[in-house]
Amino acid sequence: MQDKMRSTTAIDYTIRERRLIREAFEALAHKTDIRVIDLDDKIEQLLARGSQVKPVLLSLLHSTDEAILVLLTLALESMDDPTIVEPLLQALRDPTVPEIAKLYLLPVLEYYDVDLEDPRLMAALSEAFDNLDYILERSTTHMLETLNEDDESLNFVLESFQELPSEVRLAFVRQFGETQDERAVRLLSLLVRTDDIDSACEAARYLGRIRSPRAARALKLLLTEPHPSEVTTQIKRSLQRLRLMSIAPSCEGNEHPLPASVYMVNSSYIDSAGYRVLWIAWNVSGDDSVLSAISLMLHSETGIQDCFGTARMDKQEFHELMQAMFEEAGGFPIEYEYALVLIRDALWCNHTCHQSIPPEFALWKDLFAGQELSPQRYEPDWEEMGLDVPTLQADDELLEKSYELHNYDEFAGWFDQSAATYDYCAEMLALLERHQGQILEELIDLLLERYAMGVFEAKVSLIRRNLELVADMLIRAGKSHELAQMALVAALQLNNGQVALHHHPFIERMMEESLDFAEVNILHGFNGQLDLEE
Repeated sequence: MQDKMRSTTAIDYTIRERRLIREAFEALAHKTDIRVIDLDDKIEQLLARGSQVKPVLLSLLHSTDEAILVLLTLALESMDDPTIVEPLLQALRDPTVPEIAKLYLLPVLEYYDVDLEDPRLMAALSEAFDNLDYILERSTTHMLETLNEDDESLNFVLESFQELPSEVRLAFVRQFGETQDERAVRLLSLLVRTDDIDSACEAARYLGRIRSPRAARALKLLLTEPHPSEVTTQIKRSLQRLRLMSIAPSCEGNEHPLPASVYMVNSSYIDSAGYRVLWIAWNVSGDDSVLSAISLMLHSETGIQDCFGTARMDKQEFHELMQAMFEEAGGFPIEYEYALVLIRDALWCNHTCHQSIPPEFALWKDLFAGQELSPQRYEPDWEEMGLDVPTLQADDELLEKSYELHNYDEFAGWFDQSAATYDYCAEMLALLERHQGQILEELIDLLLERYAMGVFEAKVSLIRRNLELVADMLIRAGKSHELAQMALVAALQLNNGQVALHHHPFIERMMEESLDFAEVNILHGFNGQLDLEE
């Protein structure tokens, strides 16, 4: 009897806990005044409520409430739990899961690296969306009511659009275009700006079918921006179509209200992988307490990797975000014009590397108020900055000092964390156990040579570019001129045939930092090969 009571109590407790978690989740989904900076914390608090969270989230897949579904996608990604993939794939095949919920699952599966274009999955997707036209029509009607007023919802739509399979993207564009509703102009204009040429052309074509001066104005503005030739041709055709119908561009204001003035520009340090984050904030006309802001993640070689923006952010919230960034990743204020230089360079990298620009950038770049943002490679003018490149190239003493760069905050995180580094570290520890004296030194030198060639040689161009950008940043920020010279010397003498890679002082120290990091983890039971794969 006692065992039965215990079992019943356990069941009751589980049911009660699931109900409380569900109620908390639904309350958060419908909370309209939550700040951006607080949302992630609230989601983390929900996810920390134990083993009952996962089944509750999966049960919410039967909801048709889009506020809940939006929050659900964020929570499923925040779990960062690959074991969730199989239940989500099962949900796609489950006829009791609403199609609108399945549509929201697609970005989550992409987040977990599921290839939605995989032929093995396409059958399941076809079955999942037997009535895709209906679900898109339903979403279209709902979206048109809010998208022109809610930039954050537009941001989410554009982010989700990028992760849809190509055939669904085209269906998405057509569904909005075929409404011929003037409210669809803004979204279609943003889709013309995306890197998906087929979708961009389709969006431009449908803009020409919306008999509205607003659509004509949007097409006229799009002609002032750079696009692939196919897209430009379609924009011109659509604009000509409206002209033949005597529809002239309207003179109304910008689709996105322009900010009053630049408030603050901050940059994080560049990390060892080549990433940095830019935050740019503008004052909002008529309200001293709020800002418009954009955050861009830039990579030194592949360009803009991520974009987030908001039309209204509380100033206190912005300063809290900046403080958190400076504490976690390091950072400093920069000039607005320098930020524009970095963004144009990043767009050039996106173009040359055939790396898609996040579609959200199409929305938030309007905040730059007509600034020139055409892709343009940035090469620092060292002579203009007072640096004598030929002299620095021959400065062996300064090159030796570049070993010390890792002592400074700008280079504090520059070490490799790949599985290969753990393998070399394990090999190094074995050598230290078995050998000593001159033979140990020779074996270690051979190992470091292999380590340099096996791990760092492929990264030389990225490391050189990072060093150049940091040197440039140090000078522009008015920091140590000598530190900038050390960084530039280290860049100039990488793979120039004068110094073996594993004897290059900066790389030598970078390898030491990497192996030391791996050694600490190994001694604490971390298996680099297995744990990194997991």
